[in-house]
Amino acid sequence: MPVFSNSYKVTHNGVDLQISSNDLKGFANSFITDANVIGRCSERFILDLYVYANTSGLNPTVVIEEIQALESPEKQSRTKTESMFQRQPLKGLWHKHFFSSHFLPQNMLLAHGNGRIDKKIEQVFSKYQGMEDTEENYRAITREIRQESSDLYNHRQGQNRLTGEWIVFVKHKSQNYYMCIDSHANDDQNVYDKVILACEKDFPALKQVVENYS
Repeated sequence: MPVFSNSYKVTHNGVDLQISSNDLKGFANSFITDANVIGRCSERFILDLYVYANTSGLNPTVVIEEIQALESPEKQSRTKTESMFQRQPLKGLWHKHFFSSHFLPQNMLLAHGNGRIDKKIEQVFSKYQGMEDTEENYRAITREIRQESSDLYNHRQGQNRLTGEWIVFVKHKSQNYYMCIDSHANDDQNVYDKVILACEKDFPALKQVVENYS
């Protein structure tokens, strides 16, 4: 359970933050109303969520909704199913994506990848090949390409494949312990070190569990 005993000075996305223990405690109590869940969140997890919310425009509710989906099968997730890391040093730990609007460009690129959008554009132009060069036809082509782009994104969303950042957690005795939030771009060793430090501070008994994964 988070103790909220530390203060932090953090710079993220060019924003400098001075964060007190009371800031974190108040923030956690505002967004995580389930005492059972907050008891399994590390202070590091709360800190990461606070930093993302105050430097990246992330709505904390987006993350909390994914945690609720992990906690209850009745809740709907907007992203890919949680999965276990398969490579060291993170092997044995679990991660769950969460999605916010500032991840939209990344997901559009993924939806359009592997030549998918190129193929759609070719199909649209082929449809209008030989037709008169009129403003009306140009507008129709633009509308159809925009719709094809939207359809590719919506297909990815419909398959729960939207990707964003990770909630990193430990599964132990049928319960989830939420350790930190991190990005795909971060070094795996840095993520692992964050988890170990979170265990040492808030869940000492889990440190050996995590180390035994290696």
